[in-house]
Amino acid sequence: MKLTGWLGAVGIVTLVGGVIAVQRTWNSPGEYAYLAPYVHEERQWSEADYAGFLAALSPRHLVEVALGCGIDGVTAEDLAEGRAEAAVARLGGRDALHLAIVKDMLWDSSYAATYPMKSNRVPYHGIVAWAAAKKDATIRGQPAAEGNTTYVLEQALLAQVFAETWDKLNPQQRAAVIAQSGLSELTSEQQAAIIAGTGAAAAAVVSAAVATLGFSAYMAMSSAIASAAGALGLTLGFSAYTGASTALASLTGPVGWVIIGVVATGAGIYATGPNPSKTTQNILTLHIMKTRALTDAKRP
Repeated sequence: MKLTGWLGAVGIVTLVGGVIAVQRTWNSPGEYAYLAPYVHEERQWSEADYAGFLAALSPRHLVEVALGCGIDGVTAEDLAEGRAEAAVARLGGRDALHLAIVKDMLWDSSYAATYPMKSNRVPYHGIVAWAAAKKDATIRGQPAAEGNTTYVLEQALLAQVFAETWDKLNPQQRAAVIAQSGLSELTSEQQAAIIAGTGAAAAAVVSAAVATLGFSAYMAMSSAIASAAGALGLTLGFSAYTGASTALASLTGPVGWVIIGVVATGAGIYATGPNPSKTTQNILTLHIMKTRALTDAKRP
């Protein structure tokens, strides 16, 4: 299993990518719309729902998910125009890459001793509920309960990561992030509220904006997280990502998704146990793609 990059992660870590990638992606309507029928945001995902979503991915989007999950051998260059199919072939074919993503999800959410006994079926909803509990994600001020739909639990995880990131910014940095991200779609009153509020309060405002902005409010959260990396002075050397035309380009990387606040201090403790931080990475990689699919499908 590929643990090297994560065992060395200690303390505050950085986000791979940049705002430019998010902004360029935002101008590519419809790219992910074909996935909307497989999102099933109205229910708790079964093993079949998880497998069905992966099976529906185009070669390019399958590579995006593999990159977002940190699968060995997948690089940013594989997302360049016309290279995805060759990358899939190089990695053993579609079935092999699909299986690698599945095994990665199972490994990250399992104890090493129990992993060999598991099948290749992913109890995705239960894993999301477990990760949400580990991250102390909340829904309307209450712990994110397993009884919610899978998509709602994923939203709560994203909001929690956003809140943790927002709390690291001062008011000037927050204003800059708003100007550079999808949060600029918020009203002036909403923007003023999240500049002045805590991370949790800001996440609540953005979540409430779904009523007017639709699913794009959640895409705004992810683009704001990307912007926050720059505002915090976290310089990234992965130049290939800044020009990639992909929904996940600002949130993925060869050393792991590595989003601010997701990888915990002392990550080496997860060598033999389940890793909620890495599991959250995998979940949000799928969630951002699912949200983009819903956003694209709802555009005129």
